[in-house]
Amino acid sequence: MSSNQSHSPIGQKWLEPGSVIEIIGVLILGGLFLYWDISRAMYLLTAFFAIGYSIKQKPQLPRDHRFFSWPIYGFVGAAVLALAYHGFPDRGMNMLFSRYFLLLIAIPLVGLYFSQYRSDRNIWIKFALPCLVLASYGLYEVYFLGLSRAEGGNNAVVFGLVSASLICIVISSYYKFQELRYGKLLYCLCLVAGVIAILLSGSRGSWIVLPVIIMGAFIFYMERASLIKRCSIATVAVLVFFAVSLMIPQVRGRIDNLVTIISPYVTGEQRSKFDSASFRVEAWKAGWIMGNENKLLGVGPGSFRNELKIYVAENPELETLQTMKHAHNQYVQTYATM
Repeated sequence: MSSNQSHSPIGQKWLEPGSVIEIIGVLILGGLFLYWDISRAMYLLTAFFAIGYSIKQKPQLPRDHRFFSWPIYGFVGAAVLALAYHGFPDRGMNMLFSRYFLLLIAIPLVGLYFSQYRSDRNIWIKFALPCLVLASYGLYEVYFLGLSRAEGGNNAVVFGLVSASLICIVISSYYKFQELRYGKLLYCLCLVAGVIAILLSGSRGSWIVLPVIIMGAFIFYMERASLIKRCSIATVAVLVFFAVSLMIPQVRGRIDNLVTIISPYVTGEQRSKFDSASFRVEAWKAGWIMGNENKLLGVGPGSFRNELKIYVAENPELETLQTMKHAHNQYVQTYATM
C-alpha cells in the first residue's frame, strides 16, 4: 500500500467513529450549561451504545480501565447496602436510579473511549473551542447581563470546575498544539480564556487549581529552559497573576467575603449571621456527627435532610440550616449517608 493510501485524509478523520464519539463527549460536557436535559440524554444514549459495543466486541481494555471501575463499584455497592439496611426508602431509591446508576454506565462509556483511541488524531485540541466559548459566555454574563458571577445559565461552581477541567486538558495538549500553524498562539489564547472563565465563576474551589494551571503552562511552554529556571519563572508568574487578579472587583469581593466568613471561626468571635460558606461549615459538622453516630452504613442515601432536621432541633441556633439538602461536600455526604 502506498503512503498516500495508508492514511485517510484529515477531513475524513472527523467522520470516523472514534472522532464522532470524542466530539459527543465535548458536547455532553459543554451542554451542561445550555441544555441540561439534552446533555444528560446524550450521555445516556452514548453509554447504552457503549454497553452494546462492549457486549458485542468484547474489547481488550488496559488495567487503567479496571482501576477506574473498582471505586465506582465500591461507591454504588455501599449505597445499595446502606439502602437495604434502612429498608429502601423512596427518596433513597430515587437517588440510586437517578444518580448512582449513572456512575455505573460511565464504566462502559470510558471503555468505549479507550477502545476508539488513536494517537494520530488531535483529539485534545477539540477542547480548545469550549475554553473560548466559556470565557466569552462568562464575560457576557458578568459585564453585559450584570451578574455577580459567571454561571453559564446553570451553576457557578460547576461552570468554574468544568472550565478548570478543560484548561487542564489544554495544558497537557501542548505538544499537539505545536503541530498546528499558530498553535502556540492558540495555546496561550485558550489558557487565558480558561483562566478568565475560572476567575469570573467566583468558585473558590476552582481557584485552587489556578496555581497548578499557571505553573504547568509555563513549564510546558518553556521546555528548552532548565527545570529550575522554569519553576522559578512559573512561581513568579503565579504571584504576579494573583496580584493582578485582586484588581478585578468580582475576585476581590469573593476574597473579602471569604475572610469575613472564616474570621469568626479563627478568632472565636460570635457569628452575627450565617451566609453561604458558614452554612457549609455547619453542614459539614452535622454530616460528620451523623457519620460518627452511624459508622457502619450511615443514615442511608436520601435520609440526610430528615436527620438534619433532628440535628437542628437539638441545636436551635442553627434553625436556618435545615434548608440545606445535602452536606455540600461529597466526601462528608458519603460518610454521613453510607
